[in-house]
Parts: sequence; structure tokens; C-alpha cells
Amino acid sequence: MDSQTVIVLAFANDRKGKFLRSIAEEHRGIKSSLQQLQEKGLIKLVELPDARIEDIFDAFRRNKDMVRIFHYGGHAEDLDLLLSSSGETLDIQAFAQYLSQQKGLELSFMNGCTTLLQREALEAAGIPSMILTHREIGDKAAKEFSRKFYDNLASGREIRRSFEEAQAELQTQKEGLFRSLNFGEEEFIGDSAIPWELFQSRENTWTLPTKVPFPLPKLSLALSICMLFAIGIWSYRTYFQEFDMRISLELPEGVGNSHFPKDFLHSLRLDLGSEIISAQINPEGFVEFRSLNGSLGAVPISMHSPFWTLNQHEIVIQRNPDRLGLFWKDPFKQIRGKATDMEGAPLKGVEISLNQSKTKTISNKNGDYVLRLPKELYSELTLNLELKKEGYIDALFPINRADTLADYSVYMKKEKND
Repeated sequence: MDSQTVIVLAFANDRKGKFLRSIAEEHRGIKSSLQQLQEKGLIKLVELPDARIEDIFDAFRRNKDMVRIFHYGGHAEDLDLLLSSSGETLDIQAFAQYLSQQKGLELSFMNGCTTLLQREALEAAGIPSMILTHREIGDKAAKEFSRKFYDNLASGREIRRSFEEAQAELQTQKEGLFRSLNFGEEEFIGDSAIPWELFQSRENTWTLPTKVPFPLPKLSLALSICMLFAIGIWSYRTYFQEFDMRISLELPEGVGNSHFPKDFLHSLRLDLGSEIISAQINPEGFVEFRSLNGSLGAVPISMHSPFWTLNQHEIVIQRNPDRLGLFWKDPFKQIRGKATDMEGAPLKGVEISLNQSKTKTISNKNGDYVLRLPKELYSELTLNLELKKEGYIDALFPINRADTLADYSVYMKKEKND
């Protein structure tokens, strides 16, 4: 068994009679997704179907520095996780300090309601990847999303690709009981965006092991010499022979010259292992890399621009390349922040819209809001947040779309009483 790949699955249920029917199904679904890898001895599952605080600590102690994924499914709210029917509550800020001492943890998946506020504590603990929720989630939807994610992960996909493909498959479901500790609260009426979000403090290309290592046979001396000679020739051609490369950009539908203002610098960045090379995108629609020394084959590529980002994609480096199709990820798909009054107190129920579009959202009890950016506004350089709430004066907040993605705090004044 690969003793370096341990996955801890912790589940909890029942709070004042609020039983989550899909918790057991989520457990079975994830186990089924990872079953083949476990049978091959590639991973080890530590299953805690009725997790207590001591059970979780014990799982980490028994598998010191070998836990790669910690998955929690159950009731949650903000910085608390409910553990077991005994009513134990796990404080994430204290738990994060414990996790900071664990080496090798790659992912924390907190599959409960409104776990977004755990991000700061988990990032401080040094966890490179986190899946959290920015609002309440339906019990059945939580089960289905986690199953799709682990199906993708078990096939050898990286964490981000596994997450994004699971996102694409699942439509937000608002049915069944919410995985929240605050059962008296009404459902948060937000936009239709899927509630799970992936946060990565650094580029994380880690994957689950999917193949049993092949034992290398003993080689004869003559065969070893031939192999070393072949490797030497390949290394020379790959790493030492310089060559130039010019790539024509094949832009996706809806992306044109208007997305490349000449006043801004847009560049592509290649990570060749031995060196990192950047080149500016030519206004005529191509990019040139001269005197490349890095390896041929697939290499990571990223794009840096005030308007667009391109991460974790690969291109094939060759002496006579064809065209490069860019799959864009717009960093401004969501606008988020907090609505407050003039004294800084959070405002619940503020209706927030964008440029008089139909896309709207409503702030939750903490004043937090998340608003999707419609495709028809992607090319707009200036956006306006419009705020409305009974008893308060309507407010308008302009946003410069060229700014880096940030939280936008907004405030409202009370109407004067005559």
C-alpha cells in the first residue's frame, strides 16, 4: 500500500432532530468512487461515519503526516462544525492550528453550509486547496456534488479540474434540509451560482495515485549503455538545442481585439522547468518565443492581463507549431463583498443588482453577498453596483473592471424620518 496517501472521511448528523438523509449516501458514494484505488492498495480510507472530535484527532495521529485529504460532511455554520449526535462542536480556528502541524495535507473539503468564513484560518494553516461554501446547500445536492468530484479525482484529474468538471455537471439544488446549525434562519435567497468554491493558495497539481508502480527488471550492461546513450541524445535535442517558436492565437467565440487594449500589457508565460519565459502578445494576434532551451512536449502555460487570466493549461512546444487555442477563465465572474450601514453594522436583505441587469442577489444576515457577472457585461470597463433596502436611501457604487478581484464593501444611509 502507498502509505503516503490517506483520506479521512468524517461525517456527522442530527441536530435537534434535523436529520440529514443524504449523509450516509454521501459516505457510500465517496467510498464507491475511491474503492478501486483502495483495493489496489494505492490509497487508504479512514472512515468516521459518526465523527467525534477525538476520532478526528486519532485519525491524524495514527496516520502521521500521511493524510492528504480531509473531508467533512454534515451540519456547519461559519466557524463551527457539528460533530456526532452528542452535540460536540468543533471550532475551526482552533482545529486549523492543529492542521498547520500536519505535513502533506493537500485538500480540505468542508461540505456543510456557509463554510466560507473558514478560509482565512485554513489558509493560515498552509492548506494549499480548500473547497468551501458561500451559502446554505441542499442535503441532496451536497451528496451529488461530492460524488462527482471524487469520481473525477479518482480518474487521475487534478483538484481544480475535478472541481470544475463537477461544477459543470451539477445544477444548484434547493431541496431537503440545509446543512446549517441555524435552523431558525430563513433560506438565503441569492443568485443561482453553485455554492461550492475552490480556493488555492498556490498552484496545486497534486493528483491521487491511479497506477501501481511497475517493478523495473534488472538490465544487462550492454542494454544499460544503449539506454544511457539514447537518453543523452534526447537530452541534447531537448534541453540544449535552441529554436524559435511563433504561435498564432485562436481566440474563443466572443473574445476579440476589444479585449486586448493597446494601453495594457498582455503576456503569455511558459514554464519550461529549467526556465520561465514570458512574451508579449502581438497586436496582430500572435506571440513569439525566441531561443527556447526548455523541454519539448507539453508545458504549463499561463496568461497575465488586467482583464483575463489563463492558468493550469498546457501547450505542446515544437519547432513548427500550429495554432494555440486559449480557454479563458475570467477572474471577474463573481463580485462579492459586504453590505453595512454607516456605522459598519452588517445589513441583511439588501437587494444588489449590476448595471440595471436582471442579475440580482440579496445580502445574508452577515451582510455578505455574491453576485454573478453576466456575459453581456464582460467587455464593460465600468460597472455599477445598485443597492436597495426598505428604510434606506438607494445607493450606487461604481467599480473599475480593470481592478484586481477584491471584496467590495458597500454601505447605505437610513432615510430621515419626517
